[in-house]
Amino acid sequence: MTNVTHLCYIFINKYKNLSNIELAIDPRYKFEFDPDKKVLNIERQNILPKDFWGQGIYSLTGIFGNNGAGKSTSIRFILEAIIDGNGELSVNGIIVCEIDNRLHIYRQDEDIIVTYAKDFTTKVELNVKLNDIKINTFYYSGYFVPDFNYNNILSNQQGDYYNASIGYRFFNDIEKFANTTANLTNPISTYLASYNSQNNYRICNLLINDELRKKIKKFNFPSYLLIKPNSSGQTHLKIEIQKSKQLREQFGFKQDELFQQDKAIEQYIIEPIFISQNKRNEILAQFIHHCLLNKIAEMQLYKDAPDIFDGWYSNFNIDKEIYPITINKEKNVLQLFHYFVKNNSDKYNNYGLDSIDKVLTSLDKCIHINDYGDFYLDFNKDKEKILDLIETAQNNNKYLATRFFDLYYSHEKNGNTTLSSGEQAMLNLFSLIYDAVVTRPQKSSNHSAPSLLILDEAELGFHPEWQRNFISMLVDFVNSLPVVAGHDFQIILTSHSPILLSDIPTCCCNYLENKNSKTINVKNDQPETFSNNVFELYRNSFFLQDGLIGCFAAEKLEILEKDIKKGKDGVVQMINLIGDRRLKMYFEDLFMNSSKAKKEENELLIKEYQKRINQLRKQNNE
Repeated sequence: MTNVTHLCYIFINKYKNLSNIELAIDPRYKFEFDPDKKVLNIERQNILPKDFWGQGIYSLTGIFGNNGAGKSTSIRFILEAIIDGNGELSVNGIIVCEIDNRLHIYRQDEDIIVTYAKDFTTKVELNVKLNDIKINTFYYSGYFVPDFNYNNILSNQQGDYYNASIGYRFFNDIEKFANTTANLTNPISTYLASYNSQNNYRICNLLINDELRKKIKKFNFPSYLLIKPNSSGQTHLKIEIQKSKQLREQFGFKQDELFQQDKAIEQYIIEPIFISQNKRNEILAQFIHHCLLNKIAEMQLYKDAPDIFDGWYSNFNIDKEIYPITINKEKNVLQLFHYFVKNNSDKYNNYGLDSIDKVLTSLDKCIHINDYGDFYLDFNKDKEKILDLIETAQNNNKYLATRFFDLYYSHEKNGNTTLSSGEQAMLNLFSLIYDAVVTRPQKSSNHSAPSLLILDEAELGFHPEWQRNFISMLVDFVNSLPVVAGHDFQIILTSHSPILLSDIPTCCCNYLENKNSKTINVKNDQPETFSNNVFELYRNSFFLQDGLIGCFAAEKLEILEKDIKKGKDGVVQMINLIGDRRLKMYFEDLFMNSSKAKKEENELLIKEYQKRINQLRKQNNE
């Protein structure tokens, strides 16, 4: 049985723009703090049915609020308080956690008195130090914030804290690129590719877990992994040559050394066409060609490019300027490349061509070919092959795997069914959670699976239907994660979305509202939210304080009302645009009762009514 620390309650005395803010995290307890009297009262409450969120989830809590209310700031406060190794000696507030059915209460102000309900039997530890309540945490944010400040908890990672924010993951994945630091000395496309590559590794590690995929019925996981040559080197070299041409024209250099170098490289940038009776040979030759271009671009081997390509294509006994290239069906392209690398190991020792040979050999052993001449792997059947391929590429420190090939996910092996943006976003989130909970602890005994999952507006960019399914899919996924017995999860999420709110009971919600530049938690003023109609939640002034129609439309209707009363032209045309029936009837009545209505405007309204009459007659005849 694993002991897991559960976060129960937060009181923020003063932090950035927040002051005197309570956050209820665990619905099994009711906390009330009076900052004037310095009294914290605790009660047990029994609101949620047992295993409401499933056996693997201890609690799920929402922090909702309008823009600028302090949702993300609240999350930052929590992270600074509970992350091991963050270096904070104290936080300005109160933190309550439960460990082995015993409450541990941290109070910066030790004069605070803790009182309990009469029937309260839970044991309580007071005067707890902050270091005693550290929690292994997963943090995700869809916002990209390029802040690489190591003193900022949102842009660093230490201990068992797993930072899955887009900004940090981008920075961290860049650092993994060829074991270099993110000093941006390479083209930005290189760094974007490195982030994409690491993301692909995480996704593949998730998708090879077929047992997990089978348990989650609501999300349609892709079945196939398509593998295609990466053309980033080709693109990079084209850009570099174009820049070089512009510089030569600007300064009048025509036949200098750079000109000869560019001419030598330019002929190899052309997309080669390979012909062979062996389809696999054709595809592998394409992969090798692009890998060489990538390596030349990566290491800026411009002077050596002609020598490398001439040496490679000499295996085919062809003129390098003649396309297509015909490959003898008896020759194995990958075997030829292996001999080429081996025979030139001294010459190209520092170029890493052996890494290309190693990865493509691994790729050749596991892939299938679809009807369109693409390589693919089946997540349902090729688990070990995919794992071997990923590990081979990941363990290659000289050359990042995305520089060998690109990975695409598909529901069909011919690649016609690509993932929607919602599917891709959900897959990205699931893979990050899986990486933190499963992959990272398996790879290192120094890391354990996080128990607290914090998701800061994870539904950003989702279609409303995807938002409607988000909580259900998230809960199913987290409950299905393979963890040790006794390990359960707490989930804290922030959101603007009333669609998400309809899946979360009021006792599990906190509502932050910014009024007159001050944030307050209006939790106790909210009606029950669980299974409430989304439109009713939208009507709640917490979300839409100024009505249920767009601001632009509301402004137009205000002008329309004035124009009708003034007898201006064009009012009927505006009335006909109104979609809400009640609003439309109001403005029609206002127009017909106006003494200033013009004859021309009346005729337009008569035509509109005649159109409706004709529609009704047509329905009767049908």
